[in-house]
Amino acid sequence: MGYEFRIHRAAVTELRKLPTGVDDRILDKLEEMVTNEFRDLRDYDVRKLRGTSSDVFRARIGEYRVFFLLDGDLVVVLHLDDRRSAYRSLGTLDDRASEY
Repeated sequence: MGYEFRIHRAAVTELRKLPTGVDDRILDKLEEMVTNEFRDLRDYDVRKLRGTSSDVFRARIGEYRVFFLLDGDLVVVLHLDDRRSAYRSLGTLDDRASEY
């Protein structure tokens, strides 16, 4: 099963602000999550968020949190940040998800 993988333009900016090497590690882990046909999202510490109108999930990747939309074969990274401040801007997730 193939997935279409996208990164929201705001998440691209957030990704560029991460320390050197962290961005590659996060992208590698996300790619592994969507391309591994035998994957179980629980193996990647993924949880569905409550309080959003879309199917938005949170993945823990080290000290960072990645929030993404999972809609059929489409995976869209909506937001990412370090664990201390990642949950402060959850209100924008539905707005970003509605673009897809």
